[in-house]
Amino acid sequence: MLGKVVADAPEIAGAQVRSDILDRFAGRLDCVAGAGRGQAGAELSVHQLIETVGRVFEARRHLLERTVGPAPALRIEGLSLRGFLECLAGAFLRIPCVAGLGCAVGGVRRSEVIGSVFVHEGSFGARSGEREAGGSGCATRVPCAGVVRGPRHAVERTVPVPAPPATFHVEQRRRCGVAREAAMVVLPTKGRPRLPGGPGVHGRHSQGAGRIPTEEGEMRSKYEVIVVGGGHAGVEAAGAAARAGANTLLVTPNLEAIGQMSCNPAIGGVAKGTVVREVDALGGVMSRATDRARIQFRMLNRSKGPAVWSPRAQCDRGLYRRAARSVLEEHAQLGFFQGMVASLTIERNRVTGVRTESGIEFAAQAVVVTTGTFLRGRIHVGGSPGQPAGRAGEAPCVRLAEQMEALGLEVGRFKTGTPPRIDGRTIDYDRTVRQDGESPGYRFSSWERAELAPQRPCWLTWAGEPLQEIVRRNLERSALYGGEIAGRGPRYCPSIEDKIVKFPDAERHQIFLEPEGLATDEVYVNGLSTSLPASVQQEMLRTLPGLERAAMTRMGYAIEYDYFPPHQLHPTLELKALSGLYFAGQINGTTGYEEAAGQGIVAGANAAFDALGREPLVLRRDQGFIGVLIDDLVTKGTDEPYRLFTSRAEFRLLLRQDNALARLGPVAAERGMLTARQRARLDERLALSAAATEWMDSTNARPDEVNAVLQQANSAQLSEPVRMSALLKRPNVSVQALLDALGQSPLGEVSDHEREEVLTGVEMELRYAGYLRRERERAEALQRQASFPLPGDLPFGELRTLSTEARQKLARVQPRTLGQAGRIPGISPSDLQNLVLEVRKRRASGA
Repeated sequence: MLGKVVADAPEIAGAQVRSDILDRFAGRLDCVAGAGRGQAGAELSVHQLIETVGRVFEARRHLLERTVGPAPALRIEGLSLRGFLECLAGAFLRIPCVAGLGCAVGGVRRSEVIGSVFVHEGSFGARSGEREAGGSGCATRVPCAGVVRGPRHAVERTVPVPAPPATFHVEQRRRCGVAREAAMVVLPTKGRPRLPGGPGVHGRHSQGAGRIPTEEGEMRSKYEVIVVGGGHAGVEAAGAAARAGANTLLVTPNLEAIGQMSCNPAIGGVAKGTVVREVDALGGVMSRATDRARIQFRMLNRSKGPAVWSPRAQCDRGLYRRAARSVLEEHAQLGFFQGMVASLTIERNRVTGVRTESGIEFAAQAVVVTTGTFLRGRIHVGGSPGQPAGRAGEAPCVRLAEQMEALGLEVGRFKTGTPPRIDGRTIDYDRTVRQDGESPGYRFSSWERAELAPQRPCWLTWAGEPLQEIVRRNLERSALYGGEIAGRGPRYCPSIEDKIVKFPDAERHQIFLEPEGLATDEVYVNGLSTSLPASVQQEMLRTLPGLERAAMTRMGYAIEYDYFPPHQLHPTLELKALSGLYFAGQINGTTGYEEAAGQGIVAGANAAFDALGREPLVLRRDQGFIGVLIDDLVTKGTDEPYRLFTSRAEFRLLLRQDNALARLGPVAAERGMLTARQRARLDERLALSAAATEWMDSTNARPDEVNAVLQQANSAQLSEPVRMSALLKRPNVSVQALLDALGQSPLGEVSDHEREEVLTGVEMELRYAGYLRRERERAEALQRQASFPLPGDLPFGELRTLSTEARQKLARVQPRTLGQAGRIPGISPSDLQNLVLEVRKRRASGA
């Protein structure tokens, strides 16, 4: 075959590739390992390059066929040198121009020409000579072209040059205590390759570990939706797609880390707690996992109005992760696969699946990418160069990031950080302020009554002048201020270095000591996020009251990562430039578990709807905080890590945590996002709320029954019977106190928690009925005005009646409605008026 290829392409046969070009390929293309390296001026003919590529491809094609089905043959015939180099560069993405000819453009769409030649992450080290390679008790000596070394402390893998006769062999190596199986693929002499010890290629330590739905005993390779990444966005995306009826696969580098709380062990907070309730109303996972893992609960902002009440739960980190996995595994249409996604497969400007680093391909009609901080992630501690990592101890996702950048997407860099952890046994708690939990019966989830773990306290201490002096003295040793990090960090979760620099007049800063779980004494030092050297971190800890003898168990660090500015997305979270590809989570420039979960559930649902041919889901700003979040991202974009606040919502009195189920539960039921059990439960809850409201409107309270309650609330007493709904509008008069006085209940036999939750929602609706009615009317009026549609092909840049700034920003965002256009910063009312006129003029002319 190879002789025929060269005979058909004489231009290739006579060409030469310089050794420095081979050096560039070496880190990407393991099959040219060692060729010409270290020899000044050495060259390798393209004939030899093709021959090596062809042999390795043919060998590895057997592995591909064994795992995901038939693979296409390698096709190089009829290509010119330029065409070959372009395809080769494209196949391996972001490779610099080869001899000035083939640049990394259009790579993925041309990758079928070069075929599935698998590449590996990591640097290359040349090695010559022979290496023993044996299997099943035999030993065969084969030429060895080189060794591919993965990330630091990772497994060493040998890559032999195929030379028949040979074997297909799995070798287990151990480095730094980590055991892995490494497949050594050599051309088999007869039939298909077999692995020692069994027919499969996915051993216990292999990349392919996981539960995969099968088709007639074979590993499934085709899905309707694939979700890349198992963080909070990925968990919700996978769950939403499966509940919507799509056959779904969750691909993540470590199945044990699904739902991992990478930073603080808490869920909820200001605005975030309402998002968790909204995710729950849409059928999501986060609320159920939180209830199962909760070790402390507090309702924030109780002293303020109900529009800003915010539930927050401290969680057991290990319990939360296991709970999230358990909830996902309830869905029969959801499978799992352990592996790092290296690239997307693309045809005709639409994503058709993914390819893992080990070369296994999965096809899908839609893909959701939720990679968190893993896209070219780099961890920084002190002033030393950063280490590639997605988070501590885990490799970054490099190839996928490079591929998406090669597609022409706008990319940016953000950073975030984490504080040190300490041994709780070394804390003097008498010198700190204890903070206990409250509302022991409260649950985030409306779908189940999980057994609650015992509550544990948190503690409060302060960073004063001694710590500030240490930070100022060592500021240049910080990765952030020493010049190692260029990415912008979150404004509302700053590092301790940022606090000291930006708030020099503050006498002290609060530091919260939060337990990591029930089975450990490790404590998370919330508020001390830092990238200073470990020795300085230990010195800082010793200045905090109660931590004078604290032992640090894990050092804090900063992490810098890629994100893709979200104005490149539709409101469905589908990428504008590439159909079938959805982004959710920190890849969109957000920060926080809850913001990630809110995006994940919408992206996952829309990916499923896309695959199943159903209408997409777009939540309005008056429907939920998730709607506010996504609209802000796709309309305004973000130049710093985005965090949600109640102040971002125009209709926050409508968007309370107590009415999330009533607001979004019917939407989820109508769109098929709930399980049968959840739909039945929703009907029960809505019926209870309706019954309670009707009872309040129709029941009179006599003076002798409620005057004592009114007197205690400093409210005027009654002289005649009054409707219960009218009494609830009085300040300081609670529904539960009135019911206790009457000795009645409109709900019958229900649990205490359910009674409290239903009555709280009914009380808020009745107490603020006038305000809510006016806010709903305003929202409806704005919605009617804002729903004016803008054609998808509207040439904003050519609309000369608009200002230059408006044309540029509208062309960048490509809004779908007039309301979305009006929320873009810099778009004036006159621009909006002219925009309407331009659209109507085009409609009249038939343009």
